[in-house]
Amino acid sequence: MGKGENAAVIDKYNPYLGLWPFDEKDSGFFFGRHKQIESLFGQVKRQNLTVLYGRSGYGKTSLLKAGLFPLLRENGFFPVYYRLNFEKTDTSILSQFKSSVESQIKNKKYAATPSLGALTLWEYFHRLKLKKPYQEPVLVLDQFEEIFTLGKDHGEMVKEFLIELGCAIQNWKPQQVVEKYRDSEIPFDYGRPRVKVILSLRDDYIKDLEELSKYIPQIRNEKFRLHQMNAEDAYKAIYLPAKQIISENNARRLLQKILKSIYPLQESFEDLKRYEIEPFLLSLICFEVSSKRPDHTHLIDQTLVEEVNVDNIIEDFYLQHTRPEEREHIESLVSDDGVRIPRYRNEFINRPEFSQSDVDHLRDSVSRLINDRILRETEWNNKIYLELIHDVLIPVVQADKKRRLDKKMLCHQSYEKGNTLLVDNKYQSAYEHYLVAQESALELKDHLIAGQAMEKLGVIRQKQTNFREAVYFYEKALGQFKEIKEHGALGRLNERLAMYYEEIESLPENTKVDLEKIIQHYKIAEEHYRNSGDDMGAVRVKESIEKLRQKHTPWGYLLNLKDHKIEKLMGDNIHIGRNTNSMDYATFNEIDLPNSYVSRRHVKISRNGIIEDLHSTNGTTINGKDLPYGGASYKIQHQDVIGLAGCEAFQYFEYEPETEKNNIPDGAWAVLVQSNQPAFLYGEHYSIRQQNGELQLIDQIQFDNDILMNLEFRRNVELFRLNKDYLTDLLVNDYSPRFIWEFSKHLLLNVFSEAFFEKFTDWLTKNYGQDFGNDFLEQMKPHTDNPEFYNRFSQAELLAWNFNVQPTPDPFRLMVWYNRSGIQNWNPSVAPDRICCSILVSENALIVAEDQSYIRFADNEWKVIYLNKQEKSNNWYKFHYNEWVASSYSPAMCSARLTPEGNDISEWGQQFQIIQLNKF
Repeated sequence: MGKGENAAVIDKYNPYLGLWPFDEKDSGFFFGRHKQIESLFGQVKRQNLTVLYGRSGYGKTSLLKAGLFPLLRENGFFPVYYRLNFEKTDTSILSQFKSSVESQIKNKKYAATPSLGALTLWEYFHRLKLKKPYQEPVLVLDQFEEIFTLGKDHGEMVKEFLIELGCAIQNWKPQQVVEKYRDSEIPFDYGRPRVKVILSLRDDYIKDLEELSKYIPQIRNEKFRLHQMNAEDAYKAIYLPAKQIISENNARRLLQKILKSIYPLQESFEDLKRYEIEPFLLSLICFEVSSKRPDHTHLIDQTLVEEVNVDNIIEDFYLQHTRPEEREHIESLVSDDGVRIPRYRNEFINRPEFSQSDVDHLRDSVSRLINDRILRETEWNNKIYLELIHDVLIPVVQADKKRRLDKKMLCHQSYEKGNTLLVDNKYQSAYEHYLVAQESALELKDHLIAGQAMEKLGVIRQKQTNFREAVYFYEKALGQFKEIKEHGALGRLNERLAMYYEEIESLPENTKVDLEKIIQHYKIAEEHYRNSGDDMGAVRVKESIEKLRQKHTPWGYLLNLKDHKIEKLMGDNIHIGRNTNSMDYATFNEIDLPNSYVSRRHVKISRNGIIEDLHSTNGTTINGKDLPYGGASYKIQHQDVIGLAGCEAFQYFEYEPETEKNNIPDGAWAVLVQSNQPAFLYGEHYSIRQQNGELQLIDQIQFDNDILMNLEFRRNVELFRLNKDYLTDLLVNDYSPRFIWEFSKHLLLNVFSEAFFEKFTDWLTKNYGQDFGNDFLEQMKPHTDNPEFYNRFSQAELLAWNFNVQPTPDPFRLMVWYNRSGIQNWNPSVAPDRICCSILVSENALIVAEDQSYIRFADNEWKVIYLNKQEKSNNWYKFHYNEWVASSYSPAMCSARLTPEGNDISEWGQQFQIIQLNKF
């Protein structure tokens, strides 16, 4: 339990403080030292200087704060407590002391006095105007032995402090005062000393006070020695502060049990004054017993007292206040036959096999162990020796030593066995032995074995391709090797970690590489390699850093035209496609597009700018033009637009684009790609004309001579069916121009919109006469008058058609309905999964090309080309189908080729692609 926590809970139900000293506010719980308090107070009243000394753990601080301070106040004195501070070397010790003294006096409103400032202590206390009932301040310098330990490196500052302190105690005029009042009278009474001083220190530093006598002669005077607490006073310390939780009888039982553990050969303890108990041990046991109560109102009853195992309490205390690496040093203070062995302090700390860092670390440990009441210093023949604070700790130290040696043997045996099994490739068995070695080494604080075992555990997981666990163990090993500054191992592990972080970050679930984290490991590895003298290792990791930076520096950017997310292109190759975790066929792409029309491996872009279609199902386009299917490549250019499967669109940039300048306009729901300058679609009706070699998009339907194609976007266009007999009847009776009229009417009833009626009627009237157009409208009237006729649309679809109305010997009209796959590649030697459905209507031919086929002009005639290479008649009515189904096509996957001149469809001219961005 921490110190702050102990101090916070002291009350009548929790009256024991354990090892922590009592404060003035705890005086109501401080018992057993009444005689010592009275004697000390008497000496303070008689003398200007009182030296209080006693062994570590005898309770000097508690005696001062909780015992003497209240008595001083009752008698008109006020204590000013201070402990010298040697850490803030930028401020002198004297200045810190003055600041604290002045602050305490002002805060307590003890006196109205000028600022201490540049005054000496002698001047200050002589000029101090006290407020009644106070008579005199008492300066209390606790743990004054630190002036010999911590203060030895601050000689001049210590001297300055002692001179001023001595002048105040001895009532000597300081030299500064003499100079100040050389030509005038001192304006205050200085006939007697106006301050009392208490110096409190450990008894092993009493001899060192002699060297201070030249500054403070009174330091040789009578001193006050604090002894152990006798058993009679110990009973008072147990019972009097805890009357609410323990009875007199149980207090005596607890005292008897403590005495029995100290004097095991003594049968009874009648005269309690004959036996002594170290106050720290008494306080520790009382605190631990009190802590065993279920709650604060529960009494320390006879059962709880009888259950107390003093040995266990001491063992818990020992283990809690020592570190595993310190216990081996403590064990050298106990002989094999269980006797305390005092050891010369300098030899104990300054061992020839230790580095300076080890010596400093052990010196700090010794100081802490003394403060924590594990060790104490004793003087013999003017030499300081270290020993265990009490014999009761000897069995605890011996038992812990046996446990440590057993674990150390198990640790080394397990590690060596793991090495043997690892050589034999018995990974799982080796893993288990290394785990045992690791756990034992961690408990022993054997950082070398712990680090080596953890590294071997990482090697095993690496061989088993479990990279995450491998990295986990390597990181743990790093922590162990840092403790002992094993530079070679630290370099090796940091380099290995950097390599495996790269590998882990490249896995599908971690597509973003934490580049700086990896580089940092490489840099740390380089530093450790240099510290260990491995120059080749340092050069190697430096080269790795350069390669890594090059690998992860973007060489291009893709702007997603749908969500405007920017993808950085890094590494040698970027794959774009649909990631899957299928057991049969798992794929990973650097850019994942979760769209069922995108192939799992769709396209690859290399660092040199080459883009390849990877035999995708639904094709790839660049600026609206098909990228040749499977294996062919193209050198991508700045701002090229890449279409995937007719449903995804990216624009390539050589530098990171500014999204503000490339934003999708508000209201745009699709993009028409014909070059690297995409045109955005907002409405339902568009026409396309060619101008200066480029396609021009017009946001209305037109039937002018220079219009190449009209586009109409509708919602939920229904399928329609053309019965073969019906088509045959049209062909036999009248298929031009009457056929156009009948066939178009059928299409309009199923597909086209109201806007088309007006444009198409005008076109019929212009080309075939007024009667023909009026007849068409009359035939359509029953349908167009139906209000539900135009309300069947819910999903965006596209129908594209081309009317070439110029008078030519053989004008042709091409109507194209796209199926779900779009147009792939029109080379009949390569057969994609699907091709579009086409209808060619001319003055002397009607040809229907359904799925897996297309229309081509070859050998001076129009033919249907079958992609399965089976020759069939080009006569449409010999198809062996009862009916043919034409489907409209979603704009999210629309593409077409236009040829305003010539008849050879294999020589397509302008191309375009429409990709849906948002819902229509």
